[in-house]
Amino acid sequence: MASITVLGPNGLVGRRLLPLLRKAGINTRSAGRSNSDTFFDWSDPKTFKSALLGTDALYLVPPALVAFPAAQVDQLLGVARANGIRRVVVVSSLGITLPTEPEGSGRHQFEDVVRRSGIAWSILRPSGFMQNLSEGFMLPAIQHAGVVPSAAGLGKVAMVDCGDIANVAMAALTRDDLLGRTLEITGPAAMNFAEMIEMISNEAGRPIAYQHVEEQQMAQMMEAAGIPQEYASMLLRDQRAIRTGHGAVTTTTVLQVTGREPKSFQEFARDNSNVWRSIGKHSGMSSTGNAQTVQ
Repeated sequence: MASITVLGPNGLVGRRLLPLLRKAGINTRSAGRSNSDTFFDWSDPKTFKSALLGTDALYLVPPALVAFPAAQVDQLLGVARANGIRRVVVVSSLGITLPTEPEGSGRHQFEDVVRRSGIAWSILRPSGFMQNLSEGFMLPAIQHAGVVPSAAGLGKVAMVDCGDIANVAMAALTRDDLLGRTLEITGPAAMNFAEMIEMISNEAGRPIAYQHVEEQQMAQMMEAAGIPQEYASMLLRDQRAIRTGHGAVTTTTVLQVTGREPKSFQEFARDNSNVWRSIGKHSGMSSTGNAQTVQ
């Protein structure tokens, strides 16, 4: 049976993937900067080999908040190939398919490096994470200000539950029929942020509003939150594509791969209602986690 290294074990998907693999009896090693079996740091190549030794498959999320991760990923995959890794499952983004995505973007370069790595691969392209609203970078604005800002206007996007992404990732790590495939993963229905925030407000039992802001103002908010400029520019491109109607894509990947329907946003809002009930003292957004609009 395969043994698997999971990078980003404390991330929104990684912390859901690890229990799935371990429950299935798969030998799994978590690798990260904290709360993991092995220390791993993208900024320190000396940590790459120890994270991979003794395993033959790799779940890879690129370094957080890095718009051009290809060089670091290429270096890691070289170490992986030299140390017996035979399969890699990577998390990219559905944003790569949007018309606002430049041809030579960081996400394109990242995927190209994976395809040229000499390792059998599967690429996951999820849409926006539902959990960005309950655990990620959008949560502070909900808890503290009761207002969620975005430059996406009333454009729609089919956000996806991270548990569904984890189930697809597990399948890709353990099934040969998914090798060499790019899997576009979305929730079951496209909705705009006003509709989503209204559901959250209803479930939380307190007023929470969606606020459309212009791109320049959104850029300023991202800068204040510590999001690097290149990464913020990528997020704004995604929001522009959503605003102009290009983000309302739905796929059947979750059902086809796992045999189960993806979680709806209404289910997600109901399950997380207690998270949004508290009101804090500070407003704004946070760069905590992997802040991505369509990822």
